[in-house]
Amino acid sequence: MMKMDSEDFTVAIIPPASAFYPLEGRRYTLCELISTGELTLAIGNQKSYFSTSPPSQLLLTAEWITNLGEYRLDCHVFIDEEEENKHLAKVRFMIFQRELTRLLTALINGDKEIYTYNPLLLDASIHIQYHSSHENLKQSAVVGTPRYYLKTNSTIS
Repeated sequence: MMKMDSEDFTVAIIPPASAFYPLEGRRYTLCELISTGELTLAIGNQKSYFSTSPPSQLLLTAEWITNLGEYRLDCHVFIDEEEENKHLAKVRFMIFQRELTRLLTALINGDKEIYTYNPLLLDASIHIQYHSSHENLKQSAVVGTPRYYLKTNSTIS
């Protein structure tokens, strides 16, 4: 496992993944440690990488896929669980919307070497899917390209 640390952000590339492999099916799990607020990003080709020790909160998952021959980054944000009330889910949804630029900046900059080996990904679209048990919070959007998050948002914190 390769780690790149900064003051409040850790990236782990889980083998057999590397800085340039795999491209299709490359998966990301972005979490926040509950005790410190540190963002942790795992990159690999499996669904989930983090255990519950230390306790962390899943912020988003993402995967590179192809659609009609074009790459796109599909991101999934999980707003609530079945038992949460609608008001708390709405507050959480608004927080995710406010923090989305920071989260995507962390994800894109945490794996910026992949763009050196695969520059076509710089202009691939990023699709966000918000998942919720409340119908009015289930939404999707296209939120730009990796090039935008690499150029205009150079800091993670």
